[in-house]
This record gives sequence, C-alpha cells and structure tokens, in this order.
Amino acid sequence: MFAKKAGANFEDRFQKYCYHAQNVSAIRIEDGCKRIGANRFIAQRQPFDWIVFYEDKAIFCDTKTTLEGSYSLNMEKIDFQMRNFKIVVSHNHVAGYLVEFREAGEFRWYSYERLIEILKERKSLKKEDGLLLGHTFPMKIDFGLIFV
Repeated sequence: MFAKKAGANFEDRFQKYCYHAQNVSAIRIEDGCKRIGANRFIAQRQPFDWIVFYEDKAIFCDTKTTLEGSYSLNMEKIDFQMRNFKIVVSHNHVAGYLVEFREAGEFRWYSYERLIEILKERKSLKKEDGLLLGHTFPMKIDFGLIFV
C-alpha cells in the first residue's frame, strides 16, 4: 500500500513540476477500464503513464519510484510496455522509464534501448545504470539530457 501512495505522490509532484517548468508540458495517460456488463468493469492496462513534451520533442514514459538503490520489474507489465515503447521508437520518438530513487534524491532515465540491454542480464533497474536527469528536492529534471 505504501508503494502505491509513494507512486501517486511522485506522479502528483511530477505533474506540477511539468506544469511550471520552462519548455516542458505533460499529458497524463489515466488508468482506464472496460465495461463488461451492466455494472461490471475490468481494469485496462495503459502503455505508459505520460507523454512529456520538451521543446519540440515528445517523450513517452512510464514513471516509477523506489526507496531502494534498484527497482524490480514486473515482467508481465514490462512485456506489454516494451511492445508499446517499440512502436513509439519506430516512429522516431523517445520512450522509456523515469525512475525516482527517493533515498538518493535522484531521477534516472532508462531509454527503451537501455531497457533491452538491462533485461538481457537481470530483472531490475540499478540506479547506476540510468542516466541522471536531476534531483528530487528541489525538483529539477533536465529532459534535454535525453537528447544529447
């Protein structure tokens, strides 16, 4: 339960940051559901959490948060997301995970291509394997580093 609250808190802070940051806008892809009867619904998976616009570029990303120095991947969910990231990348856009490492106070980026490399070795994202984009307090994320 704590992980869900931490994730929701991160997403709220991230949305506010994107709203106020210069040259950044974001669209949240809300969780959805499908009606299967008069009063019955089932949850629908979303391909990613956000479309972030940085200057004239689009970044399709899923946000994660962890207190540890690594983030364990849910393989059922990541297979679905990786298929969608592949489509995004095939259209010359950027896709991947933005992970908040709370204890270190850092944001790290794992591109689709980097995720493929990591998944060949293990089922978790280590902090040092990601590209440092910024820090949590005060919140500052340099999306431009993704395109360098």
